[in-house]
Amino acid sequence: MQWPRVRGVLFCDTLDAHSYAGQHDEPVLGTWTTQWGPIKIRNDLARVIPDFMIQDAFVRIDAIPHTPNGKIDRISLPPPSRERSMLDVAFVPPASTTENEIAQIWCGVLNLDCVGVHDNLLDLGAHSLNMTQIINRLRDEFEVQLPLSALFEAPTIASLAVELDARKARSVTCEPPQLTIGASHD
Repeated sequence: MQWPRVRGVLFCDTLDAHSYAGQHDEPVLGTWTTQWGPIKIRNDLARVIPDFMIQDAFVRIDAIPHTPNGKIDRISLPPPSRERSMLDVAFVPPASTTENEIAQIWCGVLNLDCVGVHDNLLDLGAHSLNMTQIINRLRDEFEVQLPLSALFEAPTIASLAVELDARKARSVTCEPPQLTIGASHD
């Protein structure tokens, strides 16, 4: 794949590039030197390589740093941001209690400062292990059974909140009938 405006690309595991002691779930960085956003790059990559090979996070830099002897200076690379990636979606903060609780879970699992209700979970860099953690926390928080596929069917906080509220409403209306013990039948 050729991108004429891309001057350079570097892909690395952040454990190699930075000292994240004890943090084994850091994203793989895609560092690029163009004005395109990560969504465009991710979509272009998805056309030519399998999904699991696409980086979890992207960091835009003006130039790839080099050591005095000409090797890539991985230590000088910026760490991934704890802010929302440069998404193509405007930030809309959570409004309902359900949206706020989901946002807190996503921020905790994805190590982000904030997420908007229309941000796509996969565009935020979530992978299968993150999604499993999110499902488990959602089950604990909302006391509903939720399959992993729910995150693919409702990949935004707004759509997931609607799904969770609907499941909670169904579970409340599905209580077992009351039995009366000792009633006489004349």
